[in-house]
Amino acid sequence: REREALSLPDLLYAGLQALDADRLLTPEETSAYSYFARALRLDSDNEIAREGMRAIVARYLQLAREAIGNGSFDAAELMIDRAGVVDPAAAEITLVRAELAKERESGDLFFRLDGGEVSAQSDAARRQLADIARQARDCEAFFLITAPTDATARWMFMAMRESVEGYRLRGNIELSSQTGVRLRLPEGENGCSA
Repeated sequence: REREALSLPDLLYAGLQALDADRLLTPEETSAYSYFARALRLDSDNEIAREGMRAIVARYLQLAREAIGNGSFDAAELMIDRAGVVDPAAAEITLVRAELAKERESGDLFFRLDGGEVSAQSDAARRQLADIARQARDCEAFFLITAPTDATARWMFMAMRESVEGYRLRGNIELSSQTGVRLRLPEGENGCSA
């Protein structure tokens, strides 16, 4: 009963709240998608609801790109599919799907690390980072560290750098909900593997 009782302004407000909370498609009854779709049934030209739908697609594609960067290809596929549920005609979906296909074929090495171990700066995390750094050196690979905070990412880099003293690691740091390292191998380098 309450579902039908919401006015257009209430639906728009609830949709924006759900969007801010990353409740994009789920839970079904209280998702941003549900609220904006109901608002559009009341007013098919409502610009706030239309922008809300575009924002849901954009957020899913942002999550997909983050997952691609971490080597979480199945998660990326799921995020792209969810964007397609919201707006199958969104042009950006095709671009992100192509990025995913390209990255799947890249041959890069992906290492997921336990976020708790890294945050605690444990010996196990330090050993794993040292192994990754040696592999980066041996393969002359470019690294991408992903971590939830800048401080965590910088600690990961320092742990890697200490283990390959005298070698200049080349790479970058990116903030992400996932903790990991990606090694981008030089073109034609197939002698290196995880």
